[in-house]
Amino acid sequence: QQSRQSSNPTGEPQVLGTLEGPAPAPAAPPVTVAGTQQASIPPNQVLPQGSPEQRYEYAFSLMRRADYPGAERAMNAFLQLYPTHPLSCNAVYWLGETYYVRQNYSQAAEVFSQGFQRYPQGCKAPDSLLKLGMSFFNLGETDAACATFLQLGQQFPNAASGVTALAARERARAGCGS
Repeated sequence: QQSRQSSNPTGEPQVLGTLEGPAPAPAAPPVTVAGTQQASIPPNQVLPQGSPEQRYEYAFSLMRRADYPGAERAMNAFLQLYPTHPLSCNAVYWLGETYYVRQNYSQAAEVFSQGFQRYPQGCKAPDSLLKLGMSFFNLGETDAACATFLQLGQQFPNAASGVTALAARERARAGCGS
């Protein structure tokens, strides 16, 4: 099991995550990202009224509109309200994506790692490993990136063709061995 560390603003190391995830806990705690400034707005005030599916769709609509700060708040709110809902694995992935697209690779890596640990065989497990590796590479952690891409290929040899093609390109860009 390999973990990566980065420095937070105080200079103290923090674990970003492990590359091998344990089985998910029955009632997973909400995804948390050290150092993020979450508004103290209650989750029910961030998301509109409706079913969990409608609330997730609202959060995802913010991603489609490229409102990444809004999507971050909405995905966090969804995860606080529905930590064990079947859409939670999607919400964790898209939460990580809100950080990745804003080039906040440290927080993206933390969320993708947590998502993979929580849902190692879940709906977005291959995608989470891919983005974790890409986040590591963007942080200058080439060894961790290559190990993550290797794990992706080993654990998910039949992942969607888009995931495997992008992983191959990213492995090459990182200079990973075969």
